[in-house]
This record gives sequence, C-alpha cells and structure tokens, in this order.
Amino acid sequence: MHRQLIVSGFHRSGTSMLMQALVNAGLYAGNSLIGGDPSNPDGHFEDIDTVNLHDAWLREIGSDWCHTGELPKIDTAKATEGITPIRDRLNTAERHWGIKDPRTCLFLTEWFNTLENPAGLFIYRHYASCLNSLQRRQASELLVNPTMLENAVRFWTNPEIALRSWLLHNNAILEIANHFPESCVVVSQEAVLNGAPVINKINDALSLSLDTQCDLGVDALKTARVQELTVLNSGLRKQLDETWQQLQSMSVLPADQVPEVHWIEPQIADHQDDAIPSSLLTQWDRLGIPQSPPA
Repeated sequence: MHRQLIVSGFHRSGTSMLMQALVNAGLYAGNSLIGGDPSNPDGHFEDIDTVNLHDAWLREIGSDWCHTGELPKIDTAKATEGITPIRDRLNTAERHWGIKDPRTCLFLTEWFNTLENPAGLFIYRHYASCLNSLQRRQASELLVNPTMLENAVRFWTNPEIALRSWLLHNNAILEIANHFPESCVVVSQEAVLNGAPVINKINDALSLSLDTQCDLGVDALKTARVQELTVLNSGLRKQLDETWQQLQSMSVLPADQVPEVHWIEPQIADHQDDAIPSSLLTQWDRLGIPQSPPA
C-alpha cells in the first residue's frame, strides 16, 4: 500500500522547502496547492482543503495558526469527517502522497488515526531562528497590509507567544514520533540547507523510492541564517532548550550549527500606548523599510 506522508513542523522551520523537495523527488501533493507569496516565493506546497480544515478547527476554539496552550481536542467522528474526503481524494492517485501544513502538528493524532498507512516527516529549526523569521515576515507583511497591525505586532509586544507555540508544535512532534518510531522521520532545517541527503534518509526510513538524483530546489540563499540572535529572557528558556536537545537526539539529520542566543532582560516600558513598538521600527530599519507607521 502506498504511503501517506504527514509533512509538518513549526512555522518558518522549512516545511515548504522540504515539501518542495519531496514533490520534485516524486511525491504527490495534489492539484490544489496554495501558491507563492513574498515569504515563500516558490510556493507553500500546501493542500488548500487541508489548511482550510485546520483553520476551521482552530477558529472553533477561538485560536489561530500560532496556537499556544494545550493541543486542540477534536472528536473522533468530527476528525474522520474532515480528513476522510482529503484522504480519499489523494488516494485516487494510487501513489505515495503527502499533505503539508505546520498546523498539522496540532492534529497529528487525528491524522494518524484516520489514514490507513500514515508516516510522519517532520522538520525543525532552532526556536530563536523561528522567532526571528516570524518577526521578519510579519514586519514585511505589515507594510503591505496595515490592517493586520494588531495581529502582527504580538510577536514584538509579547514574543513569548511564538516561543510557546514553538514548544507546543515541536513537543507534539516528539510525542507522535516516540509513539510511532518506525513511521516517523525527523530532520533539521539546517542539515537540509547544508545539502544533507534528506531523500536518501527518507527512503531508507520509510521504504520509499523517491528520486535521489533530481534537483530538490533547495536554495540556502533564500533563507536568512542569522548566527547571533537576541531573545528576551523568559521562564520558558529551560523548556525550549530541553525540547531542542530532544529534537536533536531524535533527528536522523541533526543541526551541526545553531545560532548564538543572547538572553536579555525586558526593559521596563509601557508599550500599551505604543501603536508601533520600537523593536518593530528597528526591524523595519534592518529590512531597509522606511520607518513610518501604516496609514
């Protein structure tokens, strides 16, 4: 029976890059994929129905893509009703296929319980780099769409939101991979960017026959790899480092280099009245964007 791959990882961890490589190597991803944008010019390689399903489940609990707290609990019948049409549609290809969406980390149990022959393929990136990438992306998108100000600035006014979400997503990966060790593969973004033989590793671990000689489309120059990052001190620091080490230990392609993180104490300042936090203005300056608030 063909394999049904669940490709996921926290946002800005390289899920699109990994899925593009898999598609180039012969994995079927469906014909209704979300296209590219400035943050992912080559495309997201996300099945539209899958993303819409996850967004609907998150809206029902008053959350969104950067979910924190506990994993959402989806009734079995409801999960089956939502996932089965996607599964059946992709099964018609009669070949190995996969769905990719960072949100899938929040619903891994539902997918593994519904698919007949599931496998998990997960990519991870250091938490400080993910936070930095989210801030850079939101800073750029905010200039294009000023109406998203309230949603975008949360990563500057309260960067712990992104860190808590990183923890939730990656701990969910660790849990499912520990539960189904023979059906899950974990790789680091850093290793893939450095040209590690990711398709070979996936073929060996999951008994696939994807093309190892094709152009995977991986371009390290498209990813900002900042070697030194500053992160506000947080009570999450120990948990973040522990989860990072667990990912490294489980990975078939661990990262051989990680950013140097400088932890600083937050300054006493009242940002409640600041429409544009000073850290966001600094980010705009780094991106070469004029420092003027959205009209």
